[in-house]
Amino acid sequence: MSITTGEMVQKLTTVAKTGAKTNLEKKEVGRLAPVVIMAIKHTDEIKMTSIAVEDEKYLKDALKLCLQQYNAYAYTFITQGKGTVFPEALLMAKGNFNELPLEDRYEIATLQTIVKGSDIVSISIAKIDTFADNKSVGEWSDESITANSKFYITDW
Repeated sequence: MSITTGEMVQKLTTVAKTGAKTNLEKKEVGRLAPVVIMAIKHTDEIKMTSIAVEDEKYLKDALKLCLQQYNAYAYTFITQGKGTVFPEALLMAKGNFNELPLEDRYEIATLQTIVKGSDIVSISIAKIDTFADNKSVGEWSDESITANSKFYITDW
């Protein structure tokens, strides 16, 4: 490899942010499909694929299999989710965002960037604003957290 792991992580995150924003702001894209952008071991090659599963409970296993198959050493996983500023209302709705009033919920784009074997996960989140038929991706908020293996794949 001619670039460092840190440089590759930055490259993966930049590509993912640009791709998520570009796709979400296209009128014909209703929702982001889960996508993984991978750095392939022993090369500077980057591969991207969407992860399609019938049930979201299989998403983590499908992602792990994909990372193993392509021999990735780092990846950024892109998903679209939901958020609220009223977590108590979400608890009362038993986690069902669709039961919250429209003004109490919003959509977000999330990126998780991980290097194989590391326990640090770089998280980027941007709010998606919808006006009529147009979507706009807001500023990205970046932070690093210690991984919780229940939610992130850090070893594959």
